[in-house]
Amino acid sequence: MTSRALTLALWCLTPAVALCDEAPPPQDVWTGKGQAGYLSSQGNSDAKSANAALDAGFLDGPWQHAFHLGGLYGESAGIVAAERWATRSRTTPSRRRD
Repeated sequence: MTSRALTLALWCLTPAVALCDEAPPPQDVWTGKGQAGYLSSQGNSDAKSANAALDAGFLDGPWQHAFHLGGLYGESAGIVAAERWATRSRTTPSRRRD
């Protein structure tokens, strides 16, 4: 019964959170996020997989700069099964409100 009440309360609060204004992005400061993962499984054949990604951004006056770097590598039974490397950058006019 307690989990139902908690679920109902969170479900009812979701629209209120969605209506909140976002904080303005920081000026002249790098912001970013990163992630990394690794998977290893063993059985009839051995498989390994690793991935990583890094996203960064910088707001410079009227310009917004965004950068992405990511990679994926997978190996199964000693054979490379997946390999992907990506990089991206973008500069756009900022949509901030003064």
